[in-house]
Amino acid sequence: MAVLVVVGAITAWAVTSGSSSRAASGVSNAPPPSAPMTVTSPDAPSGGTPAPPFSLVTLRGGHVSLASLAGHPVLINFWASWCNPCRHEFPLLAATLARHQTQGLEIVGISYQDIASDARAFASQQHASWILARDDDGAVAAAYGVRAIPQTFFVPPDGTIASRLYGISSASELERDLRPILGH
Repeated sequence: MAVLVVVGAITAWAVTSGSSSRAASGVSNAPPPSAPMTVTSPDAPSGGTPAPPFSLVTLRGGHVSLASLAGHPVLINFWASWCNPCRHEFPLLAATLARHQTQGLEIVGISYQDIASDARAFASQQHASWILARDDDGAVAAAYGVRAIPQTFFVPPDGTIASRLYGISSASELERDLRPILGH
């Protein structure tokens, strides 16, 4: 029994003296704050750089490539059926396409870390009429530096990235970034 008391006393002394010396030196016992989640990778393409090329299978079984849309203004939207902000964006994207389709606007929605059947069901519920593709291995998202969604890239007819939005909050915000790629 005496051994347990001695071991307990030594343990208590070690714990309290360690924390008091850290406190005296300004070092906290609290775990360090976690780093904020970044929505892009450090090597993500930025404005004025060429949009990374891609060729993907669409949710309907066809194919789409950025090269096939050359000469058109293109919105590239990374989304997923499980993404709540994406649910807010889909009606905004639909209205934008309806307003600007005669100007050659193309929208490519790229599902990110999603199950194809869930993505198809969500797109159907949302009446999405634009090109919807699957990035099953995440290679396209990685090329664009996407780590969190939703993200939308604005690509003018010259194929460069004009701008990027992290979640579209309003039609006016979407129109603001769209005007330069439409030539207004």
